[in-house]
Amino acid sequence: MNEPEYPRHGFRPPGPEPFRRPKPGLDARFEAAVVQGEFRAEGVRLLPERLCLAAQEGLDVEAAAISVFLIGESCFPVAATDEDATLAETLQFSLGEGPCLQPSALQVLIPDLHQAESAAVRAWPMYAAEMTRCTPFRTLIAFPLQVSGPPLGWLTLYRRSVTTPLGARDGSVVAALVTEQLLGAGRFTRHRLERGRRWLEAPAGRRRAQVRRAQGMIMQLNAISSADALAVLRARAFGSGRLLDDLSEDIVAGRLPVPVLEWRP
Repeated sequence: MNEPEYPRHGFRPPGPEPFRRPKPGLDARFEAAVVQGEFRAEGVRLLPERLCLAAQEGLDVEAAAISVFLIGESCFPVAATDEDATLAETLQFSLGEGPCLQPSALQVLIPDLHQAESAAVRAWPMYAAEMTRCTPFRTLIAFPLQVSGPPLGWLTLYRRSVTTPLGARDGSVVAALVTEQLLGAGRFTRHRLERGRRWLEAPAGRRRAQVRRAQGMIMQLNAISSADALAVLRARAFGSGRLLDDLSEDIVAGRLPVPVLEWRP
């Protein structure tokens, strides 16, 4: 069987480090990068893209991405700095496996995705295997976007090399600044992402909306829960070697039938 070709479109530390004032200049560099990002990602709708670009520049990493939780749903990718990072975030959303899907609010470091014997890779074997096969990244660290309680979402930083360490303390500071920007723009409640917000109308948000529509169609036809409908979509996507977004678009557009379960609870 041929391996699927996806289209282009842990180890955990003991716990999150306590919030410290950023090293001199980091917060200023981040704020300047957010402003500069307006020229490349204009408008409130593309705020998450601007924040990813600012994190990438402020922390000197190859790529950055943001995923957020919707009310009662999974963690949805909403922005990334490039196609590789977009695919990296979409892979874990499609597979239902990866650091941004965990319920705890601890930083997650995967020092080398190619080390199959490491604890981090053993925790998410499908995700690590697909990341290794489909992306150039070797190292990642995910920081919770958090006020209190469960995370509102995740900021993930990527490197193509394992030789340059990622700065966990600086990453925590930038994650706090990202959270502050999103809260200040009214994109989050203090518990979960609010629906109906303008930046969900951006291209990434529209692709995620297709997944929610396909979920609803499966729920209605099979009389199952939202979580079960998402599990059905993920199973069909994995079985056909496709990304969840692409499969959902075909279902919503009528190019594929709505899955019907032979057994229903």
